[in-house]
Formats: sequence, C-alpha cells, structure tokens
Amino acid sequence: MTTVRGWGGLGRLLLRGGSGWLCLAVLAGVWLPEPLDVVASALFGLFFSSWLHEAGHVAIYQAAVGSGDPVIVRHRLGLATSVSVPRPEESSRMVALGGPLPTGVVGLVILLLASVTATRSLWGLGAALLFHLAGLLPGSADGNRVWGLHEA
Repeated sequence: MTTVRGWGGLGRLLLRGGSGWLCLAVLAGVWLPEPLDVVASALFGLFFSSWLHEAGHVAIYQAAVGSGDPVIVRHRLGLATSVSVPRPEESSRMVALGGPLPTGVVGLVILLLASVTATRSLWGLGAALLFHLAGLLPGSADGNRVWGLHEA
C-alpha cells in the first residue's frame, strides 16, 4: 500500500512502481528472439499498465477535487490493484474514467507506432495497454461507476 499526496507523490509512484516494468518491456523487445519479444513485452506491459491505470485515477481525482487529501494505492506482487480516495462521491464518474480511458488511448498510440515502425515488441506493449479499455464496459468496477450502475 502506498499513500500518494499531490502531483509529486504521483510522479514518484509511477517512477517507483511502473518505470521498471516499462524498461523491462522495452528491453525484452530488443534482446529476446521472436516470438518471445512480443510475449514478454506484453507481460511486462501488463504490469506497467496496472500502474499507469491506477495513476490515472489518482491524477483525475487530484485534478477534479483539487485537494491535498491522501490517496491510497494498493499493490501486490508488482501490480497496482486499486485506489481508495477519501471522498469517492465527488467526481466518481470522472475518476472511474481516469484509469481505463487514458491507458487505453496510450495503447492505441503505441499500436499506431508499431504499425508505422514495424517494431514487433510495441505490438505486445500496445495490446497490454489497450486491454484497459475493457474497463469501461458495464460489469467491471470502473465501468459500473462510469455508467452509474451501482454506487462505489
């Protein structure tokens, strides 16, 4: 569990939690032979994307609520798993969108780069991030909040 306070805390969270996984995803694409390059990039990309997803929730909460309230980010086994905000009722839908939407859009951009540059490992990394768009569907925790299907 990590407590995040302010924008500096958010930056430290991403550096400490996600940057290592992103580096491993890139290095796997450079050093591993086919098809392991794509598989390893996707796997490490999933770990990185979990941190990016939860950081997105934190960023939107901080921007929407504008307070210095501490936000709790839970993580386990290298994955960021959830965020608890002090006042979840405030901007709940926007905060729910803040995780899957930006992460998925970054995934789309990476897939576009992969198609332009023909870099195989970018396909794995982009797919891992794109997967987060499924979090907008009803039935997922974020999707239910976005669509107002139940209270958080």
